[in-house]
Amino acid sequence: MYRKIKLKYIFLLTSVSIFLFIFPWTKEVKVFRAEDITWDILKSANKIKKFNPRTFAFSPQFELNDEILKLNGQKIRIKGFYKKEKHFDETDFILTETVTEVCFACDHDEHYNLIQLIPTIDEIKSFDTLKNDKMIEVSGIFEITEKNNFHSVFLLKNAHLTKIFN
Repeated sequence: MYRKIKLKYIFLLTSVSIFLFIFPWTKEVKVFRAEDITWDILKSANKIKKFNPRTFAFSPQFELNDEILKLNGQKIRIKGFYKKEKHFDETDFILTETVTEVCFACDHDEHYNLIQLIPTIDEIKSFDTLKNDKMIEVSGIFEITEKNNFHSVFLLKNAHLTKIFN
């Protein structure tokens, strides 16, 4: 009797061990790659703070490499997580590489990996009805703003929603 119970426990432990070993490879992996651009390219922007004598304060700025500069004005397609934020009378649509719980317009180090979406008038309703943190794919014209600040360094003009993932 003791031997049967021991064999059952050994079998159970072996089954659980095999399941725990295989399970991580069966999960769906979220990949943040796009057709013509990767988040790695955007993450290569070097964020620095420069002293502004007019305001007598340090202001954030980005040093952009050639890879990012070559994308300026190009049509791209990219996957990411959608976020809608209301600031007074304005609504900002953004795409980020990862799900985020904090305000993109606030002064946080992790938020230069975002693209502000500027949809066409026909597409505003599509973006307005989406839920936050939904993984989507969008296409549009990639632009680097002249402001070069935390809020909107990268823009996707004429943004068009191409795919919504589950």
